Amino acid sequence: MMCGGASDVKQVDDEVKAIFEEIKAELLAKTETTGEFEIHGYKTQIVAGTNYFIRCSAAGKFVHARVFKPLPHTKQPASLHSVLHGEQINENSALEYF
Repeated sequence: MMCGGASDVKQVDDEVKAIFEEIKAELLAKTETTGEFEIHGYKTQIVAGTNYFIRCSAAGKFVHARVFKPLPHTKQPASLHSVLHGEQINENSALEYF
């Protein structure tokens, strides 16, 4: 990984599940999605904290959430930075991240 670059795609783990729960309500509101989200994987980028690029799906469409988690000493929660959504899921869907 290049300094400042994004990691390779990581498998879903407890860390990303916990961060996702922090922003889930805001993500639901921004995407006007009904139903449950399924996380497919994520990438990280170390900055002055960590950016999480989470690929998930709900209601038959992909959702890409960029989440910023500040450094621990700030005692600040994770925040939803941006969202891309609307790509239909089909058998040819590639696992692309923004």
